[in-house]
Amino acid sequence: MTNYPIYLGTLAVATIILFLLLKCIAKKYRFLKNGFRSRATVIKIAEHHGNRMTEFGYVPVVQFMAHNGQMRVVRTDFFLERFVSNPKLEVGYEFDIVYQKDDLKGMMEISTLKGVIFTYSVIAVFPGVIILILIAGLFY
Repeated sequence: MTNYPIYLGTLAVATIILFLLLKCIAKKYRFLKNGFRSRATVIKIAEHHGNRMTEFGYVPVVQFMAHNGQMRVVRTDFFLERFVSNPKLEVGYEFDIVYQKDDLKGMMEISTLKGVIFTYSVIAVFPGVIILILIAGLFY
């Protein structure tokens, strides 16, 4: 005898998780496809002090050509720990970015954004498999 409330509750939770993951994937994908792309160059490394002691580190200040032809200088939100070895902490390092014209600080590195989309897609497989197993269990 199957315990249908637990069965249906698990199905509902897996469906909600899958929906939220797919919604996040779609948002990131739209940002990647509709955002403006540019090549950014690190021109300065700025110290970052957060609210806690663990939030002390560095953020790169980058320069890039905006969609309207203007050269923009933006302090990024790419927080890097103080003892980390990262090429973004070197002046002159170049990388590709994507941004929205109304939110330059919300820029993301293209390779990082593609990695996030891939990771969420792999994670979405798990609730998808759970849903398929639960639906198949209804018929057997």
